[in-house]
Amino acid sequence: MMTTDTEGFDLAFKLKEDPQFKQLPIIMLTAFLDKVRTEGAGPFEFILGEQWPVEWLFEKPLDAKKLLAKIEAILKERRSA
Repeated sequence: MMTTDTEGFDLAFKLKEDPQFKQLPIIMLTAFLDKVRTEGAGPFEFILGEQWPVEWLFEKPLDAKKLLAKIEAILKERRSA
């Protein structure tokens, strides 16, 4: 889904707060990091803190091989838990 600015993070936080979706792994693709770098907003961790609502964050442009590897790693971790 394509959203503006931080709407995707807002949705991810809401999903993680909902008991029905709390365990849903969320992988996000964003151009937000570019915006942070160009506008000098500081490190991404500073903006969101340590409690990220996503399991992994990819920057655009997406490397499909890295995405598939991350999905496999998350699924493997979930199966062994």
